[in-house]
Amino acid sequence: MKMKSISSVILALFAVFSLCSCGNSATETADNMTSTAATTVFVSSTTVENKADTTEQPFSETASAAATVAGITASSKVTENTTVNTTKPAATTVRTNASKATKATVAETTATASTTKMQSKYTAEITLSSSAIFSGKGVTVSGSTVTVKDAGTYRIKGSFNGQIVIDNAAKAENITLVLAGVTVSSNNAAPLYIKNAAKVIISTEKGTTNTFTDNRTNQNSDNAACIYADDDITLNGEGTLIINGKLNNGIRTKNDLKITAGTVKVTAEKNGIRGNGSVTIKGGNVTVSCKKDGVKSSETANPQKGFIEVTGGTLNITAGDDAFQAPRKITISGGSLTLSAEGKLYKCDAAGGISVNENCVKEIAS
Repeated sequence: MKMKSISSVILALFAVFSLCSCGNSATETADNMTSTAATTVFVSSTTVENKADTTEQPFSETASAAATVAGITASSKVTENTTVNTTKPAATTVRTNASKATKATVAETTATASTTKMQSKYTAEITLSSSAIFSGKGVTVSGSTVTVKDAGTYRIKGSFNGQIVIDNAAKAENITLVLAGVTVSSNNAAPLYIKNAAKVIISTEKGTTNTFTDNRTNQNSDNAACIYADDDITLNGEGTLIINGKLNNGIRTKNDLKITAGTVKVTAEKNGIRGNGSVTIKGGNVTVSCKKDGVKSSETANPQKGFIEVTGGTLNITAGDDAFQAPRKITISGGSLTLSAEGKLYKCDAAGGISVNENCVKEIAS
């Protein structure tokens, strides 16, 4: 009886031991399955993020981060470390390639923008010949007349016998003419006629010589100047502008004329440089040889006009009459002047209207 009881106890203990072993095995299996599943989830979420970076398509960074956090939470510490070590190189490679692609795209875009900027620097480019041609907009050509109608910047080169007309009726913005080696002569009209414009800036390109010649002989001709303007003119640049006024004036505007830079050489049958409203010279190298007044202003109706002002530049004037003539005021405060005049050096109708810094006048001959 005792032996049976002992045997029963031993059998019972063995059964309990077996059951515990089986339970532990099942638990390990379940843990391993959970770990594997967690690993799969994390890798899957990482793959989605990498795919988004590669294709550069829009994606939600918040959703991607949430998926990654979920994978890390579900996995064991060992699985998390293994997964990160496995997936990091791929993510790094993808991002590096994306970065390279981005840099290449930026470089290409910059080059394209630079080319576009170069191409759009001028509103139009005009080449003068027996038949003028142009590329761009704002220009019309009719026979031997080239007309600029729109505000903008126009580069002109070449030679022809005819007329360039500026006719911007709106007068909303300035028009700039970049002279890049121009020779224009005319037998029946002003070679350059500025009919309508807010202001025209005539700029000579560096290293170029640009010549306008008025060959007319009829003293009753309209617009009697080689360069004639109804509106404001400014001369500047780094090249040379030669004006031959064989009929009457060299350059004349009904309004204001300014010279700020460049080399300007004027020969004229009558007045050399005439701005009815005013003449202002701030710089440049200006040479005038004429049979009448060298630099002249003539406006009397407007009390704010009718003056000449020189603040800089080098001037060489040889005049058959007065070197400077203006009804209201002549001011010379800067520059270097060499003057020769058959008449007066400075003639002003207004009392006390002449103000000259004699240190600026380096040589006088009369």
